[in-house]
Amino acid sequence: SRMPGNIEEVLANLYIGAYDPSAFDSGTYVEEEANGVKAYLTSAGSYDADSVFEVTDQYGRIQRLKNAKESVRIQGAPEFSFRNAPSFMSILNTEADVRDAEYETQAALDHYLHHDNTAPFIAIRLIQRFTTSNPNPRYVKAVATAFRTGKYGQFGTGTYGDLAATIAAVLLDPEARSVTLDADPFRGSLREPILKVMAVLRSMEIEKSDAYPVLRLEGMSDKIGQMAHSFPTVFSFFLPEYQPDGRPGDASLVGPETM
Repeated sequence: SRMPGNIEEVLANLYIGAYDPSAFDSGTYVEEEANGVKAYLTSAGSYDADSVFEVTDQYGRIQRLKNAKESVRIQGAPEFSFRNAPSFMSILNTEADVRDAEYETQAALDHYLHHDNTAPFIAIRLIQRFTTSNPNPRYVKAVATAFRTGKYGQFGTGTYGDLAATIAAVLLDPEARSVTLDADPFRGSLREPILKVMAVLRSMEIEKSDAYPVLRLEGMSDKIGQMAHSFPTVFSFFLPEYQPDGRPGDASLVGPETM
């Protein structure tokens, strides 16, 4: 019934996408703009379910949203309701379309990529793999910010999700390079079992022989629980939240490589 006070108000309350008003005939919509929000109205000053609001979100994406909400109410218990999830695809098989399936899939992936939890989730996982199993919140925030902004110092293009900036933040952050923190026995991460075996073989300067021209590591999955390229699941060998027994676990620290 009114022009929203800011962009955040639009994004927090409207969820249903709208067609680009410029695709309609001239005169279909009247454009008004205030508070960083463009409103396309069917008649000047009139805000109704046919109105469309256009804003640019924090990631630079243009969002066009209908001035409407759709709710599903439970029969016999109208006090219970939930938002009707919009769908690009028809429920009728005769109207199913590959194009619509592609649009819906792309929209879902785009939503996951720009979700507020995505950047810190990726930051923690990359830090655990490259530097330390137990990063502090400041370190995670720095890497997540690099992922969102696409910049870390001179690295990155300024595009959301830029991995050059993200990895630079992981490897060049003060926590990753601090000599002082190296003295902390709980910093860093443990070496994976297969890497321990390879380190022992290198230290012993193992060499191939004519009888055994190819070194084979047989049954390593059963012996040490790990073998190169033999992940037990799509989540690799380790659970990022695994807490080992002993003092690290007692201190609520995680050690994925100790599984």
